[in-house]
Amino acid sequence: MAGLFDTFTISKRGLNVQQANINTTSHNIANASTTGYSRQRAVIETTRPFGGTSRFDSCSAGQVGTGAEVTTIQRIRDYFKDYQVRSQNSINGQLDMKNKYLNQVEDILNETSDTGVQQALSDFYKGFQTLSLDPTKPSNRTVALQQAATLASALNNRYTQLETKKSDAQETMHTDVTGVNSILDQINSLNEQIAGVSAVGMTPNDLMDKRDNLLDDLSVKFGITTKKEKYDAMDVNSSELSTKLVDGNDFTGTGCNRFSYVESADLDASGNLTVKYSVKGDRNNIQTLTISGANEVLKTEVLEKRILIANKDGYVSPNSSTVSSSNISATAMESALFKVEKGEIGGNQDVQKDIQKSMDELDKFAAGLAYSVNLIQTGSVDGTANSNLKYNDPVFVTKASNDAGTPTDTGINAKNITVNSVLEKDPLKLNCGVSSTDVSGDKAGTRALAIADLKNVKMDFDKINVASTTTKNDFYTNSGLTFDVDKLNLNTSTSGSTIDNYYKSAISDLATTAKGVTSDLSNSETQLQIFQNDRLSESGVSLDEETANLIQYQHAYQANAKVMSTIDELLDVVINGLKR
Repeated sequence: MAGLFDTFTISKRGLNVQQANINTTSHNIANASTTGYSRQRAVIETTRPFGGTSRFDSCSAGQVGTGAEVTTIQRIRDYFKDYQVRSQNSINGQLDMKNKYLNQVEDILNETSDTGVQQALSDFYKGFQTLSLDPTKPSNRTVALQQAATLASALNNRYTQLETKKSDAQETMHTDVTGVNSILDQINSLNEQIAGVSAVGMTPNDLMDKRDNLLDDLSVKFGITTKKEKYDAMDVNSSELSTKLVDGNDFTGTGCNRFSYVESADLDASGNLTVKYSVKGDRNNIQTLTISGANEVLKTEVLEKRILIANKDGYVSPNSSTVSSSNISATAMESALFKVEKGEIGGNQDVQKDIQKSMDELDKFAAGLAYSVNLIQTGSVDGTANSNLKYNDPVFVTKASNDAGTPTDTGINAKNITVNSVLEKDPLKLNCGVSSTDVSGDKAGTRALAIADLKNVKMDFDKINVASTTTKNDFYTNSGLTFDVDKLNLNTSTSGSTIDNYYKSAISDLATTAKGVTSDLSNSETQLQIFQNDRLSESGVSLDEETANLIQYQHAYQANAKVMSTIDELLDVVINGLKR
C-alpha cells in the first residue's frame, strides 16, 4: 500500500493545484475591468491511482488515490452567446449609422426657424403679391427679386449641405475599409498564434479573448459568420455574401478577400465607366477599372456602395499587383461591389439613398418652382420670345449660364438655381403686366399676381425630370399643367401637390423615417444590452465570487501544507525515532 512518501507527494500535488487556482483567480481579479476578458478556471482531475494493475498493488480494499493535478486552464465562454451579441451588433450598427445621418439631414432641412425654405417661399409669394398691387414702384420690384434670391440661396445652401453629408458618409466608408482590412489581418495573425499554442497541447485563452474582441468589432461593421477549425483557429465569412475573409486552415490568406475603396467613377458618352479605386484604401496606390456597356444606374450604384471585394492584396479581379488597369464587364463590376444591409457599412450604404432622395426632392422642388415662375414671367412654353412682351428674361436661371452672361433655365436644380443677373441689374425688366403696354390700371400687376398665386397651383412633381438637358418645355409636358398665355392662367394638375405642400410632405416623410429608425435603434440597443449582460453574467469576472474563491483556495493550500508538515513529523519519528 502507499507509504508516507506517497502521501507526501499527494500533499505536494495539492499545493501545486491550489497554487494554480490562486494564480488563475489572481489573473481573473487583475482583468476584472479588461474589455472582452473571459474569466478562467483551473480544471482539476485526480491523478492515476495505485492498485489494480500496478506494481504497488498490495491493497485489497481497492485503488489508492495519488492526489490531483491541473489538466488545463479553461476559458468560460459560450459561443452561442457570442453569436447572439454579434448578430445584434450588426443590426445595431446599421440602425445607429442610419439614425446618425438621418438626424443630421433633419437638422439641415430644419423648418423650425425663420430662415427655412418654407419661410423663404412664403416671403417670395408675399413679395410678388405686394408687387402686383403697385408694380410701378421700383422698390417693390427690388424686394420681390431679393425674396427670389433668398429662396434660391436657401435651396443652394441646403442642397450643398446634403451633398457634403453624403460625401461624409462615403468618406466614413473609406475609413471602414482600412479599419476592416486591419482587423482581418489581426485575426489571421492571432489564428496562427493560437494554432501554434494549441498544437502543443496548451490553451491560449488570452489570445482567443483578443480574437473575440476583434470579431465583436468586425460584427459592428457588417454581418459575419464564424466556423471553428482545428487547433482552435477560426474561419470568418460575410453572413450576406459568399465572401471568405479569414481561413482558419491557411494563414497565408490565399483565397481570402480584402476590401478596396472606390475613389471616383466617370461615365463617358460611349457607355464606358472608368472606376478608380485605392487598393485596401491606400490612396498612394490607385488602380483603374474600365467597364464597357455601363449606364448611369451602375455608376450611381458604384458611387453609393463604394466598397469593392478584392483579393488578399486588395486588387479587384482580374487585376494583380503588376497590373495598373484592366477591363471588366458590368456583371463583374456588380459582383465586385460589397453590397450588404447589416452593420455600419450596410446602414451607411442604405442611408445614402435617403440622403439622395432628399436631394432629388429639393431638385424637383427647385425645378417646379423655377419653371412655373419662368413660364408665367416669359409667357412662353417652348422658349420662343413672346412678342407681346418687351422683355423675355426668366426670373430663375442656372449659376453657370448667369456667370457666362447668357442666362438660361435649362438644367436648373436646387444646387445651381439663382436669380437672373439681368433682372437684378435692371428690375424694370421684370414683367408685371399682361403685355408690354400694360403698365397702369387694374391689370398692371396681373403677371406678378399670377406668380404669387402659384402657391395654390398643384403639379405632379413625381413626373418632373431633373437633368442637365431638362427645359421649361419638358417641365410643362410632364407636370400635368395647362397654361393660358393670354389670361396667364396656370391651371392645376389633376394630381400632385402645391409647391409648399410638396416640400412639407418631403420633410414629413423624412421625419417619419428618422423617427422609425430612432425607435428601432432604441429597441435594438435594449436587446443588445440584454445579450451583452447575459454573456457577461457567464464570462465576466465577479470580484465577490473571485474573493470567495481566493479564501477557499487559501484554506486548501494551508491544509495541504499542514498535511506536508504532518508527514514531515511522521517521517522524523520513523527515521530518527528508530535510533533510540
